[in-house]
Amino acid sequence: MTCPEGEGPRTPIEELLHRLAAAALLGEAEAVMRGERHLTIEHGYPETDDETARLDRLRAVAWRGADGAHARSIGGGGDYTTITVEGPSAEAFVDQLTALATALGPSWWRVRQSAR
Repeated sequence: MTCPEGEGPRTPIEELLHRLAAAALLGEAEAVMRGERHLTIEHGYPETDDETARLDRLRAVAWRGADGAHARSIGGGGDYTTITVEGPSAEAFVDQLTALATALGPSWWRVRQSAR
């Protein structure tokens, strides 16, 4: 199996994981070229009404959008949320959402501008 110089051969599982990671990066790059931007918050499973309210506030702001940008989708799982934004001002709006998520979130939230 192919591998960078200086690395030993990959097992079939390692090769599959490598290809899946590369495909995910390629998919995200294609989305960026289409003008989409992503924000993912790893927040853990909400355990209190306060935690749920923080996430609801972030989602409400995302759905309202901004001049030149709007949320195309908000998804994720019980322990993370991914917001996809599109429009000519998508990058600036994701910056605003990142700042809001950082301000709203407890110290254990992991906020990053990526699809996951």
